[in-house]
Amino acid sequence: RHGSVGQWSAKMAFSAMAILGTAVGRSAGGLSRILADHGRHGSVGLLTRGTAPYSSSSVSAEPREEMPYDVCIVGAGPAGLAAAIRIKQLRGDDTTVCVLEKGAEVGAHSISGNVFDPRALDELLPDWKEREGVPVRQRVTSDRSYFLRSSGGAWPLPTPPTMKNEGKAFVISLSQLTRWLSEIAEESGVDVFPGFSASEVLYNEEKDEGGLDEVMGVATADMGYAKDGTRKDTFERGIELKARCTLFAEGCR
Repeated sequence: RHGSVGQWSAKMAFSAMAILGTAVGRSAGGLSRILADHGRHGSVGLLTRGTAPYSSSSVSAEPREEMPYDVCIVGAGPAGLAAAIRIKQLRGDDTTVCVLEKGAEVGAHSISGNVFDPRALDELLPDWKEREGVPVRQRVTSDRSYFLRSSGGAWPLPTPPTMKNEGKAFVISLSQLTRWLSEIAEESGVDVFPGFSASEVLYNEEKDEGGLDEVMGVATADMGYAKDGTRKDTFERGIELKARCTLFAEGCR
């Protein structure tokens, strides 16, 4: 999954997603706690370019804490999580990966049923059928197509060849699938941070060789504002996740 996936096609999304890494963390305060004993400042990234100074678009007197990663993935959907798993398969512990998810938990925003072609999952996790808790179980048993009439009723139609799924696809819940993939990503060493949205893109202060802006990571939103916009006692600045490679996988919107 090299980019965002809008109308999700299982076979396209998974193979494209399976390129970069993912990160794990569960509670709302997990990001701050992990930062306290985070020891990955010298990790080697996927890109050879060194980590240059960078700036954010918002200016505040209070600096934000920083967390360095080789790969930062925005969006813990099927594509982002598969990308994280694939990166870990390719690079292992040599590459640090995190995944940000704006939902309170992984799967909270993947509220869709899906007719799932497992070919890409076969490539990503060849042993997926033997894994515990896999949410891909119910095969498609028949295909039927209808033309719905505005006056009521429906006319049966032949099912187009490209929409025939009997015997080869599964009916699944995307929410259950993303939760399952999140567990696998975490087991692989990915840091997954649910409850944290990426509110800002961070850019290098200097242009790249082509004179273009260079993305250096993302920042999470500040927390602890009152309804009138004033800061409460619980106010906390967001955290900057500096990454050598940033993958945006938050969907079509």
